[in-house]
Amino acid sequence: MSTFRKEVRSSKLLSELLDFSGITGEEFGRKIHPYIFSTHIQYNVAKFVQLGQSCVEVISKHHKPLSLSVIERIFGNTVSKFAYIQGTLDEKNALSKALSYANFLRKHAVLLKTSGDPDWKFHALSLGFIEFKTHFHLFSKESIPILVSIFVNEWKSLF
Repeated sequence: MSTFRKEVRSSKLLSELLDFSGITGEEFGRKIHPYIFSTHIQYNVAKFVQLGQSCVEVISKHHKPLSLSVIERIFGNTVSKFAYIQGTLDEKNALSKALSYANFLRKHAVLLKTSGDPDWKFHALSLGFIEFKTHFHLFSKESIPILVSIFVNEWKSLF
């Protein structure tokens, strides 16, 4: 079991954050859509509409409820593969990077869960995902298409 997965499973808050078993991929895609687009716009990504739409389309094809293990796998694998490709993840720092990602997610979950926002999980998941990448200087308008490709392929691996 990966370090990230162990951290999620040992935390009630992280498990709650990543458990979308009450909704389908179509609803998840619809709700995560604004966060994807705003990030692409913020980083001035070329073809941001097409890239964002490719993310939402592949998510929407998953018709089963989105279990904790599915979301944990998609986001954990996407983050680790992207960090590896960008040259910031290696065998020596994999443990600390996994814990950092979990801590960024936890920080945003704590803040947003109490905010009264009914979509706090989508917001916290997005902010934690983004903060990890900005903290380690992984985000740029050039790297986001690579990230999208990894994310889409992770979703496709479910089919």
